Amino acid sequence: MNFEVDEAKLPQTLLGEPRPFAVIELNVAKVDAFWSRRESRDYIAPGGQGASGDKYYRARAWLTTQSSSKMPTLIARPNQPVHFKFDDGRHRFAAWRDMGHETMPFCVPLDCRDALLRHFA
Repeated sequence: MNFEVDEAKLPQTLLGEPRPFAVIELNVAKVDAFWSRRESRDYIAPGGQGASGDKYYRARAWLTTQSSSKMPTLIARPNQPVHFKFDDGRHRFAAWRDMGHETMPFCVPLDCRDALLRHFA
């Protein structure tokens, strides 16, 4: 699968300007373990439980039939990376996880890159 940056979904500043970003490869199991422990209402359990409508199933179908997809975007506080959230792509991430992949690329704000890599690479 070739993952691409979605220019329309880049992290933004409070003024709505694009923030410098980085593309990083993270461990799917580590990201999922943290995401599931947060008791987040946005968490999508294995099999798609908690997904919005049929988005999980559409994401899974897309990832199994297409050669490219937009990568998910994570945002975090630079000094507290374990408070990350999905800005975009949680359904794609859940489908990718359920397909058994070990890593996935993410688009992240540049100032969060190193902390996210320390915790989730």
